[in-house]
Amino acid sequence: MAIRESGYEGLANGIIIQAAKDYRTALKKLYKNPNDRIAMDEIGRLEQFFYSDWYELLTDVDGEYMVDHLRQDFKEQLIEQNRKKKEKAAKKAAKDAKAASAAAVSTPAVGK
Repeated sequence: MAIRESGYEGLANGIIIQAAKDYRTALKKLYKNPNDRIAMDEIGRLEQFFYSDWYELLTDVDGEYMVDHLRQDFKEQLIEQNRKKKEKAAKKAAKDAKAASAAAVSTPAVGK
C-alpha cells in the first residue's frame, strides 16, 4: 500500500529519487574502481532499501524492477559513452590523417 496524500507523496518520491541517484553514483564509482569497498557497501545498503517494507510503503513500483531498471540504464549509458568516445577518436584520427596528407602534399621535396 503506497502513500497517497500529496504532501507525503512528494516526500516519498523525493526519497526514492535520491536513492536512485545515489545508486547510480555508486554504480559509477564501482565501475571506475571495481575494488571500491565504499561503493560496494553503498550499493548493498541501497538495494536493501529498494527491497524493504519501507520502500513498498513509499511506492507501488516493485523494488526488484527498480534495481534492474537502474542497472540496465547504467549499462546503456556506458554503451552510449563508449560509442561517443570511439566516434570522437575516429573523427580525430581522420582529421589528423587529412592534415598529415595535406602537409605531405604541400611540402616541397628537399634536394630538387
